Amino acid sequence: QMCIRDRIEPFTDVFDEGDHYWIIVDVPGVKKEKISVEASEHSLTVAASDGRKYYKEVAFSEAVDPGTVEAQYKNGVLTITVEKKRKPRKKER
Repeated sequence: QMCIRDRIEPFTDVFDEGDHYWIIVDVPGVKKEKISVEASEHSLTVAASDGRKYYKEVAFSEAVDPGTVEAQYKNGVLTITVEKKRKPRKKER
């Protein structure tokens, strides 16, 4: 029985910018419409398939708001930003 790993883990950089995360993923040779970005409160998954298959899951140390994901793809580089969840303020008496 032969097992071939058909997914490539792309080079990825994650930057904690205080109120948001900035993620850069290298996915060269893939058309924009073939890229999928999904987020939960604690992780972000990038999958792309266009001849080559790319897959990367990024775990966050602080919860994020999945509804704030923004992604841009240019020259084989996917740039993603996602805002951290706002912590509820304590009421002062």
